[in-house]
Amino acid sequence: MDKGIVRRGSMAALAPLFGVGLLHCTFGDLNALGAGPSDSSLPADSVTPSADGAPDAASADESDDDSSSPDASGSPEATGSLDDAATSGVDVSADVADAGDLDGSGSDVADATGDTASPESSVPPMAPPYWPEAGTQTWCGMQQAFVMHTFCADFDQASLPAGFSASDGQFLYETSSDPKSSPNDLLLYVPAQAAAGTFGSKLSRSFPTYSSSISLSFDVKPELLNSTSSGLLFVALDFLGNAAAKYSVRLAYNQGLPRLEESFLGSPADIYHANFTLPVQTWSRVEVDIMFAGDSGTSTESILVNGVPAVAAETLQPPAGFDSRPNFLLGAVYGTSPTGGWAIRYDDVTLDIH
Repeated sequence: MDKGIVRRGSMAALAPLFGVGLLHCTFGDLNALGAGPSDSSLPADSVTPSADGAPDAASADESDDDSSSPDASGSPEATGSLDDAATSGVDVSADVADAGDLDGSGSDVADATGDTASPESSVPPMAPPYWPEAGTQTWCGMQQAFVMHTFCADFDQASLPAGFSASDGQFLYETSSDPKSSPNDLLLYVPAQAAAGTFGSKLSRSFPTYSSSISLSFDVKPELLNSTSSGLLFVALDFLGNAAAKYSVRLAYNQGLPRLEESFLGSPADIYHANFTLPVQTWSRVEVDIMFAGDSGTSTESILVNGVPAVAAETLQPPAGFDSRPNFLLGAVYGTSPTGGWAIRYDDVTLDIH
């Protein structure tokens, strides 16, 4: 079988599914995250212990930039492609045999207040990705026929990084289990950990265009969240071109609820915006609109969930002289203490820069 092609009729051959594998990232310093393979190999059920035991990822600073440059080949390791993982020889059948009820049938499903599915249902159902026949119109293809987005990713046509420049870590997978639009979705799955620590596993792509406004939209389905002090940065736009004025706008889970955060990756301290509600166990369309007004004006952001404002428009405080060319990060940009595990699906991502 062609390694890059998986057909529906071939699914039975991949019944053992896949192993979560090894987490390859540089912990405690996110300089390598987003730049392909890096220098640490840990079992997937492990994270690097933290100095203070239980840091709050939603307030943790990335100690350096997230490395907006892919490797020289432009093709970092395609972590998380299930057609490759299914033949890796890693047997985690005991971990995936009982996925619990994460299929939306009603059992073990959390409400929209930030509570999560029960720990017994911590492993989402997974199926290998399905690559459609050449010429088949996917979601991004249909979008681009009407609206030419700066960037679009639907995870339907290629193994990871699937249109992004780079991928890191072993907690991201393309699956055909439960896409928002067929055939595939992107799954972030971090197994429950026995000790406190930090981790990262994400896709990244940098853009050369200076921005006065950015509109980011994506479908997301949170399936398992930590509602305690454990936090997760799950989407980010980094602006790192000026080393003296680094800036990051990100969405972060903190104690079970998402919020927008501003980080200066050092000093001054991070700015936390209002929490908002993002339903669990169902797909939602999230839109983040950012307007940069320059050094003499007021910059703003707004967040919509399914077309409805999630919070009132808020003021942003980017540093004077920051480089407005964005580096887009999707997945576990930075996480702490996943003692209950994380499972979040993404699909149909668009980014527009003006």
